[in-house]
Amino acid sequence: MTYIPGSGGSGFPNFVDNFNGASLANNWILYGNNGTDMSITLAGGKLVMEIKAGYDGANLIPRIFMPVPYVPCEIEAKLYSYNKGERTKTGLIIGGDAHAETGNVDLRAFLQCYSSGDGIDGCRVEGNSQALSSIESSTVPKWFKVVVKGSHRYAQWLFYWSTDGINWTLNYTNTLTSAGVGALFCGLMIGNWYNQPLAQAQWEYFKVSPYLQAGPG
Repeated sequence: MTYIPGSGGSGFPNFVDNFNGASLANNWILYGNNGTDMSITLAGGKLVMEIKAGYDGANLIPRIFMPVPYVPCEIEAKLYSYNKGERTKTGLIIGGDAHAETGNVDLRAFLQCYSSGDGIDGCRVEGNSQALSSIESSTVPKWFKVVVKGSHRYAQWLFYWSTDGINWTLNYTNTLTSAGVGALFCGLMIGNWYNQPLAQAQWEYFKVSPYLQAGPG
């Protein structure tokens, strides 16, 4: 995990975790990880998240998260591999309460991969367990990015996905309706539900960088 000087005169550094250390850094907070049935480990330069078959991860556990260091910002991650089992999900999360799947109107789970029986195998933006946008795309690896323009009322969060990390597709735009959501958290999650199938995802990196809006001229 490293901090790299930012560019463009933002005054903020880029935050990058390539998951190539021997253990997770102190910046990260783990939730729902018992190390056996639901595990988050580092292996081969990847963050490996897994739920064994028969164990319930319906509330998006286990997950790993950290405070958003500044806004506006871009939060980006690369999903390296995913077993895409029936009724499993993995993705990038952002919200005012990283401990709960519901209970905060501004909590979003970015990628949700569903079985064909549920009508979607691709990118899904979700808030309070309700689908906000679904796009058919079964390609993995996949890159995800959320542009966070603020945590105040009328601020926007823009959710993107990509198959190459260069060309981005806008999946959903969320305009905050509340006066503020307080401190923001972001991170990665995995989950399963109904018949509790095996779920595994490997993430290659996680990055937070300043978002600089273009000005006049």
